Amino acid sequence: GVTWTGANFSHPAALIKACATCHESRRPANHFKGDCSTCHTQPGVTWTGAKVNHAGVTQCTSCHEKTRPGNHFPGDCVSCHTQPGVTWTGANFSHPAALIKACATCHEKTRPAKHYQGDCSLCHTQPGVNWKGVSFNHAAAGATDCASCHTAIRPASHFKDQCSTCHNPTAWKPIQLVHTFPMTHNGANSVCATCHSTLTKTYTCFACHNQAVETQKHAARKVSFPTDCMMCHANGKLP
Repeated sequence: GVTWTGANFSHPAALIKACATCHESRRPANHFKGDCSTCHTQPGVTWTGAKVNHAGVTQCTSCHEKTRPGNHFPGDCVSCHTQPGVTWTGANFSHPAALIKACATCHEKTRPAKHYQGDCSLCHTQPGVNWKGVSFNHAAAGATDCASCHTAIRPASHFKDQCSTCHNPTAWKPIQLVHTFPMTHNGANSVCATCHSTLTKTYTCFACHNQAVETQKHAARKVSFPTDCMMCHANGKLP
């Protein structure tokens, strides 16, 4: 009867359990929609020091969507964060639990320059565990044009034809080079550039043999002198 101010509301005495009955209008924007007492352990004393009881909450994004970093995994938080409400650090991403199949959805920006453009899972067999130990499945990737990926790592003096001409797609060694002409002919010592000056299938014998001299020899023997020496000298010797 004196004044309304200075009232000390006793929540326990009033048996108040549904806080939102009175405090709904004071709830901050984007606040958790459950009852206040779920988090605020001392209703009527202080609003600070709230501790969310995540045990009853299964969909984290209902509260944490706006605090998600840019370019973050779009699935629910519990797919990675194993201790919701305790700490965000130490996330353990479970790719199977998140049903992740298209790795590039998240990892596109961490792909090295000049990297294979197919999906990560075609080579990396342990997604979420380790990027190393890559086992590239050329067949699964449909990769038949080896040079489209491996040109950059081709040695400077290397033969310029398609890799699969010599290399088995499962390994770089041993090289399976089909070469009918002796690669040790006239001291070539298996150096491709000795005969293949452009490092392609085209070859010349006149890097070592004098063309004018060979023309005279063939004329003296009354033998026509073809432009393709291999027609007569397939093994590098006289026919």
